[in-house]
Amino acid sequence: MGAKLQAAGAKLPRIYCVNWFRKGADGKFVWPGYGENMRVLKWMLERVEGRATGVEHAFGISPRYEDLSWDGLPFTRAQFDTVTSIGRRCVATRTAIAQRAVRAAGGAIARATAEHQGAVRAPSRGLTRQSCAHPTAAAA
Repeated sequence: MGAKLQAAGAKLPRIYCVNWFRKGADGKFVWPGYGENMRVLKWMLERVEGRATGVEHAFGISPRYEDLSWDGLPFTRAQFDTVTSIGRRCVATRTAIAQRAVRAAGGAIARATAEHQGAVRAPSRGLTRQSCAHPTAAAA
């Protein structure tokens, strides 16, 4: 469907997947809270406008620590690395969820995604041993 829309000249939405619920080794949420989400949302808008960069990984592009404004928030690079890292178990979980959704949808969706099946499974660069909580998807 996306390929047809794009071929017809449609501007496809930018989709972002964020995980505000990653917990640290202490069992507490690492991200400081919803009031700080504007820092990431600002980066998303800048990406849409072509003014921001990021780093590519198995699930797309994430901001780098220096891409976000940390004014007034003592959020360390180590904390940031925790919330943006992608664990091998996370990739396996996401792959299984996606495969179930594709099988359930069947037809054209299954055929269109078959060529991309290995895209999430194959990359191992930058993956850690962490698992992941279910992220929230947002369209921009």
